[in-house]
Amino acid sequence: ERIIKHYAGSRDNEYVNMTETPWNGVKKYYNRSGYMDKVRFSDGRVEHYMLYPNGRSLIHTKDLPNGTIIRYAFPDRRMPTLLNAKRKMLLPNGNIYEYKGGLNREYLAKVRFASGNVNEFEGNKGEERMVKTTFVNGGVREYKGNRGEEYKVKERFANGMVYEYRGNRGEERLYRAEFPDGRIHHYEGPKGSERVAWEETPDGQWIER
Repeated sequence: ERIIKHYAGSRDNEYVNMTETPWNGVKKYYNRSGYMDKVRFSDGRVEHYMLYPNGRSLIHTKDLPNGTIIRYAFPDRRMPTLLNAKRKMLLPNGNIYEYKGGLNREYLAKVRFASGNVNEFEGNKGEERMVKTTFVNGGVREYKGNRGEEYKVKERFANGMVYEYRGNRGEERLYRAEFPDGRIHHYEGPKGSERVAWEETPDGQWIER
């Protein structure tokens, strides 16, 4: 396999700053110390590397042809399983995906949308379930249930209102509402047809409706 080497530097101080492999179009870039800091692929991918304290040149950012940017964790010598773990993916539409976990075990922890809303997740890789959405207007929605079956259980609004729900995904019905003034409404009926059955007053009285 033929390799083409490119040099930089003054006379008698030359160093290889790029190598090309014509058969696959891969170009590797090196700094003056001889460590690789970038790889450019023929499909448009670009990988960026850094020299870490463990003496290895490891990837820290990957640029994809569609504009997506993937960022990786900086390795910690005390936590070797975190070497090169994916940490963040920035999409062209402005959405940002954040990850936690060790190498090859990264799980989705949070999605920040360009709109300002944020979804939070829990669970191992491939089993992530949404547990909370924080809206740009200050509201918060909480969920329970396995991945793909998450159902709404509570909503908190910026004005102090709190709604609680019961029922499986798509069938959540309002059964309790807390008002900023301390009143609590208890509801009966299926989703879309809920009615107030009882009102609980701030002083503890129950009033049938």
